[in-house]
Amino acid sequence: MNNILVLGPPLINIEFIVSLPLKENSFGSMWHEMIVYLDDEIKMHQIYNDMPAGIFTKIEKLNGKLSIDYEGGNEVTKGMISLIEAYSAKVDEETGQVLNL
Repeated sequence: MNNILVLGPPLINIEFIVSLPLKENSFGSMWHEMIVYLDDEIKMHQIYNDMPAGIFTKIEKLNGKLSIDYEGGNEVTKGMISLIEAYSAKVDEETGQVLNL
């Protein structure tokens, strides 16, 4: 799935091509938004905070939560990904509502 994403302050726009290893309709809309937001945040840290480059190699639903494989990055990247994976186990993939576990 390729989309153009424009980020930045009103007078400074940065365009990214959003290209993630996602199959069409493979997740609910909330999980999809979480993945796109994670990708945006990682790209912004790469630009402004010198985060090492990396790439998503696989994103799938495994045992009721997201499983994200990412090559590169650093400990901050790994922490961001771990947080999203853990959060996905606690919220409905379509609505984002907290699950009664």
